[in-house]
Amino acid sequence: MRAGELRRRTGLLLRALARHRQRGAGLHWEAYQADLGGET
Repeated sequence: MRAGELRRRTGLLLRALARHRQRGAGLHWEAYQADLGGET
């Protein structure tokens, strides 16, 4: 595998992980809002 291809694949992986993390954070926030009503 050439360096350029490795960089491309690494970039794709990092973007996929960032999207996954963002979705997970959104789900946790929704669960918090539903469970606690968002009260502080």
